Amino acid sequence: MATTAAQKPFVSTRKTDAPKIDGATRAQLALFRPVVAANLDAIVEGFLEYVAAWPEMQDVTESAEGMACLKKAQGQHLLNLFSGEFDEGYFMRVSRMGQAHDQAGLEPRWYLGAY
Repeated sequence: MATTAAQKPFVSTRKTDAPKIDGATRAQLALFRPVVAANLDAIVEGFLEYVAAWPEMQDVTESAEGMACLKKAQGQHLLNLFSGEFDEGYFMRVSRMGQAHDQAGLEPRWYLGAY
């Protein structure tokens, strides 16, 4: 099946496509990273408070261990996102995150909708 322009991903994992996020956008993300880093705990706490209210997340958010893992992973993800670096390592990490979401039975509509 051929892919139309409308079906192409926003950010590609192929180096030849480069991320569709341009250099200026990556630079702006990187400039904002210190603000995110300085407020990371509050950002992650607010985010997890929001998603913990979802019945689909209760299995993960009920335990202190699950919450600690989520806090660490979400914090690192935000720092990676605001680095402005969308290299192969970034795509490998987000792919592993997607696999973890899938293994937990969490549909993309939930974790994508959280943002």
